[in-house]
Amino acid sequence: MIQMIIADDEPIITKGLKNIIGWRQLGIHIAGCYDNGKDALHGILSQKADIALLDISMPEMSGIEVLEELRLIDVETKVIFISGFHEFEYARSALKYGAQGYLLKPVIKEELIGMIEKCVEELGGSNEDMLKEQRIAEPYGRLIDSEDTDYTLVLINILYQSKTSQERKLVEFSVISYIEKYVEGHQLGVLFRKSKGNFIVFRERETGIVWEHIKKINQGLYDAIGYGIQGIIGPVMNSLGEIPQVYQKCLDWSGYFFFMQLWNKELLVVDTPPTSRKATKEELMEALRNLMDSMIQQEQEQMLKQFKWYQDLIAILSNGSKEDACYYFCLGITEIGKRLDKLDIPHEDINTANLLREGRRAYDFLEMSEVYKKHVFNCYKSIQTSVDRNASKDIQHAKNYINENYKENLSLKILADVMCMNPYYFSSFFKKNSGMNFKDYLNEIRLERAVSLLISTDKRIIDIAAEVGFSDERSFSKAFRKKYAESPMTYKRKILSPDHNVE
Repeated sequence: MIQMIIADDEPIITKGLKNIIGWRQLGIHIAGCYDNGKDALHGILSQKADIALLDISMPEMSGIEVLEELRLIDVETKVIFISGFHEFEYARSALKYGAQGYLLKPVIKEELIGMIEKCVEELGGSNEDMLKEQRIAEPYGRLIDSEDTDYTLVLINILYQSKTSQERKLVEFSVISYIEKYVEGHQLGVLFRKSKGNFIVFRERETGIVWEHIKKINQGLYDAIGYGIQGIIGPVMNSLGEIPQVYQKCLDWSGYFFFMQLWNKELLVVDTPPTSRKATKEELMEALRNLMDSMIQQEQEQMLKQFKWYQDLIAILSNGSKEDACYYFCLGITEIGKRLDKLDIPHEDINTANLLREGRRAYDFLEMSEVYKKHVFNCYKSIQTSVDRNASKDIQHAKNYINENYKENLSLKILADVMCMNPYYFSSFFKKNSGMNFKDYLNEIRLERAVSLLISTDKRIIDIAAEVGFSDERSFSKAFRKKYAESPMTYKRKILSPDHNVE
């Protein structure tokens, strides 16, 4: 029986992991549970543990330190990290030390089982052993034509959309039956049914020809039953003995099935980038900042464009990992919440665990994207509500301050600070509620005062400009001409002329 230990400094999590699955039915014995890294390391060594579920952050030794120590003494225990949301990047970087993988809290039962099954498979033997029975089975015999025959393996994914378990079984039966009939009827190869994924082995080396066959199968499926498939094409094989390794390669790429609808692709080729677009985390953070700015400025069309950019970058950066995509989206929603908090704008509570659960339930990346877009829109509406509720009072306060301080060196930032607003937000707010931007309104007030001085005193233009707050005579004259279509002196002479009619 496989020996496994569990370590987490929170007893409720240790207990939950111990009881979440019927471990004995999987052939696994829980050899010990520990609440700190040092005891966990001792338990792994003393119990000769095959698998260890380790929390990242623990007293005495962290999960990473336990793993490093194991590798230093050549102990090959399979380590799975369990990390909190904010430890995600730390957990992911730990993979370079040889961790089997990582799971985010709260742990999803199905994801834990999947990772444990992978460990059990590797402990039980190589991928060659995994398909040993199939190699001697009758379907393999149907593939062999001659010694120089080449083969291409295609891992397939059925596009169920949202269906009940029973409906999915019926759909799978119909799809597999159709593919099997097509492939074997045209003597193209053999379809194999596996618990981790169905795959076709074509008696063909040309990827283009395989591609065309899959497209024909897909079109036939849509015409016949209204469902389709996606495929991941493995490298060409020179012998049937290569099937286990190529099958595993395709499985390693199977995470990309989740994203293929976004890219409008039916097929991907192993080791070929799914999209020519590159992406960096710096680009992602820039997209997030632009998204937040457009939300604060209440520019809905721009916000949707920025969200699309943000979404596309996430799909690329996730490298076929649904969990990574969840993390990046949750990071964005959390940062938006922090930005609104700084602006004192009330908004919905942001619970990271709930956000992760929502994303994990998504059927594909497009559905996940819609889940998180909903939260972005909720935050957008919170800003809109806040603006509408306080607009009348705040805009009057801003105008009063300008009227009383127009002679000073006023700037957008100074007034935004007075209003306790972000400058970007204040600029949008002022224009929306006053009908003109801050600079134009300030000049309007200054010019009104300037005209009064111009016609009631003999002060020089340069002195009037300084008195009403312009930095120099040139900027004053430019603003004056823009409003009155003539210079200050021409305007004064016209107003004071005996022939001037006052209506």
